[in-house]
Amino acid sequence: VVDEDGKIRGYSRYGDWYGDSYGHWCAMFVSFCLNYAEVDEVLMPYDASCQNWIETLSEEEYDLYREAGEYEPVPGDLIFFNWDSLPDSDHVGFVYEIIEATDDHGVQIKTIEGNVSDTVKYRTYDIDDKSIMGYGQLPEKPEEDQDQMAKGPMMFAVNRSSSSTGIWATD
Repeated sequence: VVDEDGKIRGYSRYGDWYGDSYGHWCAMFVSFCLNYAEVDEVLMPYDASCQNWIETLSEEEYDLYREAGEYEPVPGDLIFFNWDSLPDSDHVGFVYEIIEATDDHGVQIKTIEGNVSDTVKYRTYDIDDKSIMGYGQLPEKPEEDQDQMAKGPMMFAVNRSSSSTGIWATD
């Protein structure tokens, strides 16, 4: 498919799942992963537009968007980028790992992102990279789900104390 800018867009399974098989799919990839991990869409809404997602997460109902530089990200958070001169976000991925500072570099963020050169890739950024706009903080599990942990399967978990990935589905 050729888009309005004359670029050829390929099919993606994430776009197909979301209902836009040939669309820009970074946000659809993140939404797909949240859905696959059974993160409740009522608690963490899904979206196909990075900027719309920021606006939704910023609403008082959710209050889950955090500005870069004002929040310490954790694995599992969504990470929003702005790579052009326009004020809106144009890319999103997941924070996969926080890499501690060494003599060679400062604190870094390892991400996993969709629609990077038409594939899913790990990437690493300095935590103060100017392209990072902010973060979508995953909500804590509701109290009734916490009680379910003792009884059996849980839908999803958010690990806010580890340096490895922070969301997963469990049996």
